[in-house]
Amino acid sequence: MFTLIIAVFSLAIAIISFVLSLKKYQRDGFAQSYLSNENHMIEIESRIGQHPRFLRFHGIENPEEFLAGLDIDSEDFAYLVNSFTAGAIYYNTASQSLKGIILAPGSYRWRMCKSPAVKKAWPAIKVLLAAGEYRDRLESLINE
Repeated sequence: MFTLIIAVFSLAIAIISFVLSLKKYQRDGFAQSYLSNENHMIEIESRIGQHPRFLRFHGIENPEEFLAGLDIDSEDFAYLVNSFTAGAIYYNTASQSLKGIILAPGSYRWRMCKSPAVKKAWPAIKVLLAAGEYRDRLESLINE
């Protein structure tokens, strides 16, 4: 009887271990896909610096004129979008405690959000950032 209890207990532990391993594998697969996609996005977005006309695919008509109205050129814009996309990768893969540090007063991103040039360019930058917690927090910082 005792060996049967041990066997059932061992089977339960094995099943739990299998389920936890499967969940970790799925989570790691998602993280890897996310990182790969975002790294490709940074590469693609950087092309806006040389080809601002690509912004029309994001609903920005007359891109050169639009960017000039924000006092930035296409290379500045590509830099800002790439920088904030890289920040999104970091933010979206960080632990909850680290997320508080990433946008904390005095941090790299916080200082960027307080820059008058970034504040002015924000309406265009946010068009290329995925909606979500990161973009919402950036917008809150910019609008403070």
